[in-house]
Amino acid sequence: MPELAALQRLPLAFINAGIDSHIFERVQGITDLPIATKGIQCYEDAALAFDHGVDGIVLSDHGGRSQDTAQPPLLTLLEIDKFAPHIPGKNMQVFVDEGIRRGTDVIKALALGATASALVDPRFSVWQAASVLTECVV
Repeated sequence: MPELAALQRLPLAFINAGIDSHIFERVQGITDLPIATKGIQCYEDAALAFDHGVDGIVLSDHGGRSQDTAQPPLLTLLEIDKFAPHIPGKNMQVFVDEGIRRGTDVIKALALGATASALVDPRFSVWQAASVLTECVV
């Protein structure tokens, strides 16, 4: 299925190692919309985003598949709660999109200051969703 192969390569087209924290200021200069960044994996990155005026962060281990040593987002949230407790709440929205398997994980995330949490089923990947959507659209 060539359409699926193209969809699988698409995320690689958006990886840019040259992006740094100054991207936030550039984006803020061209829009009044709230700005959020995804892929926060340590409290230092959360603090950096906070210092640059980002409105929200998405804690993610990117499915745990891209990096064998990526820590779970709940652990990152625990670090933020301990080392940068000024971040969650009124100052910045914090979303958790990976590593949540049970309702109790959602409650833990909310108790640690998350604004919202996704409940992820590891049996259903984004590529499966893309495959289904491709077949429906074609």
